[in-house]
Amino acid sequence: MTVSLPARSSAIPLDATPTEQLAHLSRLKRSVVGTQAAKAAALQAGGVDSLVALLQPRPEPDVEASLAVSSEAANVLAALSIPTLDAVSTLLAAHAHQAVCESLPLIASLDRTDEGSLASRYKVIESHLRALKALYTDLVKVVGPRQWGTDVIGASIDVAERQDAESVWKQEDARKMRASKGKGKGKGREGETMSEADGDAGLAGLLSQARYALDEVYRMETETTATSVASSSIASLPSTRHSRPSVLDTVLDLLIRSSEEDTHPAIPSVPQRMRIAEFVCNFFSGTVRWPHQRRAVTSGEKGKEALAALRRLADKGTDKVREAALNAITALIRDSGDSMLTLLNLGQGETLRTRLLPFTSLCQSPVPPVRLAAATLCAVLGKLLYPPPALHIPDGELGTPATNVLLSLIEQEPALRARAAFAFAYLVADELPLQKRALAARCFQIFKTVLDQPLLLDQPYPTPAALEEDGRMREGILLCIASMTAISEEQRRLMLQAHLLAPVLSSLSHPFSTVRAAGCHCIRALSRSVNVLRTDLVESHAEGPLVALLREDENEVVKVTAMAAFANLLLDFSPMRSVLVDAGCVPRMCQLVVKSSNEALRLNAMWAIKNATYQSNADFKRSVLACLTWNDLASLLSPSSPRPIVEQALGILRNITCVTNNEAITGLGRDEMGEERLLGLLEGWVAGGSAVGGGGKEGGEVVVLAIYCLNNIATAHEAAQLAIASRTSLLRHVLGYLDSRSLHLRVASLWLLHNLVYRRSLSSSSSLAARRPHEILDKLRAMGLEAKLRMLERDPELDVRERVRDLREMLG
Repeated sequence: MTVSLPARSSAIPLDATPTEQLAHLSRLKRSVVGTQAAKAAALQAGGVDSLVALLQPRPEPDVEASLAVSSEAANVLAALSIPTLDAVSTLLAAHAHQAVCESLPLIASLDRTDEGSLASRYKVIESHLRALKALYTDLVKVVGPRQWGTDVIGASIDVAERQDAESVWKQEDARKMRASKGKGKGKGREGETMSEADGDAGLAGLLSQARYALDEVYRMETETTATSVASSSIASLPSTRHSRPSVLDTVLDLLIRSSEEDTHPAIPSVPQRMRIAEFVCNFFSGTVRWPHQRRAVTSGEKGKEALAALRRLADKGTDKVREAALNAITALIRDSGDSMLTLLNLGQGETLRTRLLPFTSLCQSPVPPVRLAAATLCAVLGKLLYPPPALHIPDGELGTPATNVLLSLIEQEPALRARAAFAFAYLVADELPLQKRALAARCFQIFKTVLDQPLLLDQPYPTPAALEEDGRMREGILLCIASMTAISEEQRRLMLQAHLLAPVLSSLSHPFSTVRAAGCHCIRALSRSVNVLRTDLVESHAEGPLVALLREDENEVVKVTAMAAFANLLLDFSPMRSVLVDAGCVPRMCQLVVKSSNEALRLNAMWAIKNATYQSNADFKRSVLACLTWNDLASLLSPSSPRPIVEQALGILRNITCVTNNEAITGLGRDEMGEERLLGLLEGWVAGGSAVGGGGKEGGEVVVLAIYCLNNIATAHEAAQLAIASRTSLLRHVLGYLDSRSLHLRVASLWLLHNLVYRRSLSSSSSLAARRPHEILDKLRAMGLEAKLRMLERDPELDVRERVRDLREMLG
C-alpha cells in the first residue's frame, strides 16, 4: 500500500505558537511511523526545511515549550531518515545534518541544573542525539564505504581491486537518477546524453555535500606548540593539542558521562544514561570508516577517556548497550594499531590474555547479538595483534572461540547471519589453522544449506529491508567461500565436493551487484587451481554467466572482480581460454581498456589480454589488434600513462611481437604503429631506467619489459635488427645495463644483443644496404661490447654466463 501526503500537511508554520507546532509535529510523526513508503512520501511532500528551522530553540517566553518543539522536530527528522538516495539527497539539500551538528552542542550547553529540568534537558539531548545517529548512519549506508569490503578475503585481493570498500554512490541508484532525469517527450540521442551528464553532475554535487556533512563531525586539527625556554633555561617539551568540532566534543562528553557511576549528578537516571550511551555507540559504529575519523575520536586525552568509557559500557552495560559498545570499539580500532594498544593498556592485568579476557569472555554470552559483537571484535584484535601473512592468530583465546562462535551464528541465527558471515570471512582469511578448524565444524555444509534457501526475490511482497538483508547474507557467505579457497588447493577440492559450485555460478546472475561481485571472487579463487580449470569450470559451462558480466551497463565493482577472474581463466594452459574467446570476451575486454576511466578495471582487463595473447597464434593476435589497435597501444605506452598501465601494455606488446610458428608481428610497418613511433616509445622507457639506477624496483620492471619487446622485434627479420641497431643511444643504454646489479636486466640485455647479431641468410637488396650505417657487429664492438662480455664471463649467475657464451658464438 502506497502512502502519500499532501505538500501542505508536511510544512509546519514557523510563526505558529509552540502548541500549534507541537500538534503539527505530532500528526506528522504518527503519519510516518511504519513503512519506508510513508517516510519517502513525507519527504517528497516537502516540509523538511521547516523541521530543520525548528531544531534551534527560540527565545520564547516559555523556554520549556521551545525546547519541546526542538525535541519533537529532532524526533521527526530521525523518523524520516531512511537509507535511500532520494531521502539522503532531500535531507542534504535541506542542510539537516549540519543543523543537528549545530543544535546538539547548543542544547547540551544549556545551564539548567534543577532536578526537574535536568530530566527534560536530557530528553531533548536524547532526541537530538537520536537524529544525529539516524541521519549520519543512513548517510554512510548510502554513500559508503561499507563496514566490510572485499578486503575481508585477505591478502589474496589486491588493494586496487577493493573498489566496493572505497566506493561511493551506488551505480544502480545513479542509473535510476539518470533515467528519471531523461524522461520526457521528443528526446533524441543528444537529449539522452545531456541527461546522463546532468545525472553525473547531480551525483557529484550530492557526494560533495555528503563529504562536507561528515567533515562537520570528524574534521580535526592538531596543533603542536613550539618549544619555549623557561626562566630556568630548561626547555619545555612541545605539547600537542587536538581541536575537534564541537559536535564531536559533545558526543564524546556524553559518552564519558553515560559510562560513569549512577551517582553522577549530570545524568538523572540509569535508563536515560543507557539510551544515550547506546545512541553514541551506534553513531560511531555506523559512521566511522576512515583512518582520519578514527583519529578524530581516539586522539588525545579525551579519546583515551572515550575508549575507557566504551570498555566500562561493554563490561557493565545492558545487553543492548554492551553490543553497541563492542561494535563501536571494533569500528574505532580496526586498522589502527595505536588505538588497539591504548584499549588494551586500559585493561587490568599483566598479561595479554588477562587484558583480553573482558572481550573474549563475552563470546560465551547467552545473548546472540552480544556474542556476535564480541567475536567480531576478537577477529579485529587478532588481525591487529598478529598481522598476516607473517604471523597467524594463535588457537588460544582469540582464534578458535571467534571461529566457532561466528560459524554457529551463521548456522543458527538467521537475523545475524549476514554480519556473522562477513566477520567470519575476515577472520579466517590467510589463516590456514583457523580454516582447518572451520572445516572440522562442517563449514562448507553450513554454507551450502544457507545458499540453497529460496531467493527472497521469488516470494510475494518482500520488503526492501528484507531484500537488502538477504542479499548481504548471500554476499557474506560467498566471501566466506572465497576466503576458505583462496590459498588452499585441498579446500578448493572440498568446496567442490560439497556441491557449492552451482550456487556460486547462479550468484553471477543475482540482481544485487554485491552478490555478483562476491561470486566472482569465488570463481577467481577456484581459477588458481589447474585441476579446477581443466574439469569443473569447463564442465559447468561457466563461460556464459562470466562473459555476461562484461556488459556495458554492469556495475564497476563486478567488472573489476570478474576481470580479475578472467586473467586466470585465460592462461595458456586453461581449457577455459578457447571457450571464453569463442563466447566473445576479447572485444569487450579491449573496449574496457580503451574507454573505462576505472584504473583497476583497465589494469585487470589488460592483464587478461596479456594472458590471452601469451603463446597465441598470429591470427588471434590480429583479432586482438582489431579491437585494441596500435594507436591504442601507443597511447597506453605514452610517458603520461600511469606506471602500472605501462607495465601491462608492455606485457601485451611483448606477447604480440613474440614470433610464433614463424609468423612475426613487429608493429614497425606503416600500417601498424610505425618504426619511429614504436622504437621511440620503447627507447624512452629503456632510457628512463638509467635515471633510477636501472636495477631499482622503481622503473626496473618497465625497463626489462621494454628490452624484451625489442628482443622479440629483433627476432622477426633483418630489417627489424637494423632498425633497432641504428639507434645508437638505445644501444648505449642496453650496454650500460650489462653492469646492472639486477639479474633480470643483465639477462634481458644479453638476449637483445644476441638477437641483434643473430646471422640470417643475408638479402642482396640494395635498400637494406643503404639503411646500414655500419655493420651491427662492428658497431657493438666499437662501443665496447667485448670488454663487457669478458667481465660477465665471471658473473656468479649461470643464466648470465650462458647468455654470454651464446653471444660470443654469434660474435665469432
